Amino acid sequence: MTSELYQNGLIGFQLVLLTWIVLHDLRTLIVPNRYVYPAIVASLVAIAPLGLGVMTNVWLGAVATFAVMLAVAIVGRGAMALGDTKVGAFCGAIVGLQGIVPMLTLTFIGGGLISLGLVAARVRHRSDAIAFTPFLLIAVVATLLMLGGPSA
Repeated sequence: MTSELYQNGLIGFQLVLLTWIVLHDLRTLIVPNRYVYPAIVASLVAIAPLGLGVMTNVWLGAVATFAVMLAVAIVGRGAMALGDTKVGAFCGAIVGLQGIVPMLTLTFIGGGLISLGLVAARVRHRSDAIAFTPFLLIAVVATLLMLGGPSA
Protein backbone atom coordinates (compact mmCIF):
# COMPACT_ATOMS: atom_id res chain seq x y z
CA MET A 1 0.00 0.00 0.00
CA THR A 2 1.40 3.36 -0.97
CA SER A 3 1.70 6.14 1.58
CA GLU A 4 -0.62 8.34 -0.51
CA LEU A 5 -3.33 5.67 -0.52
CA TYR A 6 -2.90 5.16 3.23
CA GLN A 7 -3.08 8.89 3.90
CA ASN A 8 -6.16 9.34 1.69
CA GLY A 9 -7.87 6.43 3.48
CA LEU A 10 -7.02 7.97 6.84
CA ILE A 11 -8.43 11.34 5.75
CA GLY A 12 -11.61 9.63 4.57
CA PHE A 13 -12.00 7.86 7.91
CA GLN A 14 -11.35 11.11 9.80
CA LEU A 15 -14.00 12.91 7.76
CA VAL A 16 -16.51 10.17 8.58
CA LEU A 17 -15.70 10.54 12.29
CA LEU A 18 -15.94 14.33 12.05
CA THR A 19 -19.30 14.07 10.29
CA TRP A 20 -20.56 11.79 13.08
CA ILE A 21 -19.46 14.35 15.68
CA VAL A 22 -21.11 17.19 13.72
CA LEU A 23 -24.41 15.32 13.44
CA HIS A 24 -24.39 14.70 17.19
CA ASP A 25 -23.60 18.37 17.86
CA LEU A 26 -26.41 19.52 15.57
CA ARG A 27 -28.92 17.33 17.42
CA THR A 28 -27.80 18.05 20.98
CA LEU A 29 -25.44 21.07 20.95
CA ILE A 30 -23.01 18.81 22.81
CA VAL A 31 -19.71 17.36 21.62
CA PRO A 32 -19.14 14.22 23.72
CA ASN A 33 -15.61 13.52 24.87
CA ARG A 34 -16.24 9.82 24.22
CA TYR A 35 -16.20 10.62 20.48
CA VAL A 36 -13.66 13.41 20.30
CA TYR A 37 -10.82 12.03 22.42
CA PRO A 38 -10.60 8.69 20.59
CA ALA A 39 -10.77 10.52 17.24
CA ILE A 40 -7.85 12.76 18.23
CA VAL A 41 -5.75 9.93 19.62
CA ALA A 42 -6.46 7.67 16.65
CA SER A 43 -5.47 10.46 14.26
CA LEU A 44 -2.23 11.19 16.05
CA VAL A 45 -1.26 7.52 16.27
CA ALA A 46 -2.45 6.41 12.82
CA ILE A 47 -0.27 9.00 11.09
CA ALA A 48 2.97 7.46 12.48
CA PRO A 49 3.58 5.06 9.54
CA LEU A 50 3.88 8.07 7.22
CA GLY A 51 7.07 9.24 8.85
CA LEU A 52 8.35 11.85 11.24
CA GLY A 53 7.80 14.82 8.91
CA VAL A 54 4.12 14.11 8.32
CA MET A 55 3.63 13.12 11.95
CA THR A 56 5.17 16.41 13.14
CA ASN A 57 3.00 18.40 10.72
CA VAL A 58 -0.18 16.67 11.97
CA TRP A 59 0.70 16.94 15.66
CA LEU A 60 1.61 20.64 15.34
CA GLY A 61 -1.61 21.26 13.41
CA ALA A 62 -3.64 19.70 16.22
CA VAL A 63 -1.83 21.55 19.00
CA ALA A 64 -1.82 24.93 17.24
CA THR A 65 -5.51 24.73 16.36
CA PHE A 66 -6.40 23.72 19.91
CA ALA A 67 -4.36 26.64 21.28
CA VAL A 68 -6.00 29.21 18.99
CA MET A 69 -9.51 27.95 19.68
CA LEU A 70 -8.87 27.70 23.42
CA ALA A 71 -7.72 31.33 23.41
CA VAL A 72 -10.92 32.32 21.58
CA ALA A 73 -13.01 30.33 24.08
CA ILE A 74 -11.29 32.01 27.04
CA VAL A 75 -11.40 35.53 25.60
CA GLY A 76 -14.99 35.02 24.45
CA ARG A 77 -16.04 34.00 27.97
CA GLY A 78 -18.18 31.09 26.94
CA ALA A 79 -19.09 32.24 23.43
CA MET A 80 -17.38 29.07 22.22
CA ALA A 81 -17.68 25.80 24.09
CA LEU A 82 -14.64 23.75 25.07
CA GLY A 83 -16.02 20.86 23.03
CA ASP A 84 -15.47 22.98 19.94
CA THR A 85 -11.83 23.51 20.91
CA LYS A 86 -11.32 19.75 21.13
CA VAL A 87 -12.98 19.22 17.77
CA GLY A 88 -10.71 21.99 16.50
CA ALA A 89 -7.69 19.93 17.58
CA PHE A 90 -9.08 16.98 15.63
CA CYS A 91 -9.59 19.22 12.59
CA GLY A 92 -6.05 20.57 12.94
CA ALA A 93 -4.80 16.99 12.83
CA ILE A 94 -6.70 16.46 9.59
CA VAL A 95 -5.42 19.53 7.73
CA GLY A 96 -1.96 19.70 9.30
CA LEU A 97 0.01 22.77 10.30
CA GLN A 98 -0.06 24.42 6.85
CA GLY A 99 -3.86 24.10 6.74
CA ILE A 100 -4.85 25.68 10.03
CA VAL A 101 -4.86 29.33 8.88
CA PRO A 102 -7.23 28.77 5.95
CA MET A 103 -9.32 26.32 7.97
CA LEU A 104 -9.75 28.65 10.94
CA THR A 105 -10.33 31.67 8.69
CA LEU A 106 -13.10 29.86 6.78
CA THR A 107 -14.57 28.50 10.02
CA PHE A 108 -14.82 31.84 11.80
CA ILE A 109 -15.95 33.81 8.75
CA GLY A 110 -18.58 31.21 7.85
CA GLY A 111 -19.79 30.81 11.41
CA GLY A 112 -19.90 34.55 11.94
CA LEU A 113 -21.78 35.31 8.75
CA ILE A 114 -24.37 32.57 9.28
CA SER A 115 -24.84 33.60 12.91
CA LEU A 116 -25.28 37.25 11.94
CA GLY A 117 -27.74 36.24 9.25
CA LEU A 118 -29.79 34.15 11.71
CA VAL A 119 -29.86 37.02 14.20
CA ALA A 120 -30.74 39.57 11.50
CA ALA A 121 -33.54 37.33 10.25
CA ARG A 122 -34.73 36.97 13.84
CA VAL A 123 -34.43 33.21 13.65
CA ARG A 124 -31.98 33.28 16.57
CA HIS A 125 -31.09 35.69 19.34
CA ARG A 126 -27.54 36.85 20.10
CA SER A 127 -27.52 34.73 23.27
CA ASP A 128 -28.68 31.52 21.54
CA ALA A 129 -26.21 28.68 21.13
CA ILE A 130 -25.39 27.52 17.64
CA ALA A 131 -23.51 24.37 16.67
CA PHE A 132 -20.02 25.41 15.60
CA THR A 133 -18.74 22.02 14.43
CA PRO A 134 -20.54 22.15 11.04
CA PHE A 135 -18.44 25.20 10.17
CA LEU A 136 -15.31 23.28 11.13
CA LEU A 137 -16.31 20.36 8.89
CA ILE A 138 -17.01 22.61 5.91
CA ALA A 139 -13.74 24.48 6.46
CA VAL A 140 -11.75 21.23 6.72
CA VAL A 141 -13.14 19.95 3.42
CA ALA A 142 -12.59 23.33 1.72
CA THR A 143 -9.04 23.52 3.08
CA LEU A 144 -8.21 20.02 1.86
CA LEU A 145 -9.53 20.95 -1.58
CA MET A 146 -7.54 24.22 -1.60
CA LEU A 147 -4.34 22.46 -0.57
CA GLY A 148 -4.84 19.74 -3.16
CA GLY A 149 -5.32 16.97 -0.64
CA PRO A 150 -4.08 15.90 2.76
CA SER A 151 -0.97 17.30 4.37
CA ALA A 152 2.21 15.69 3.19
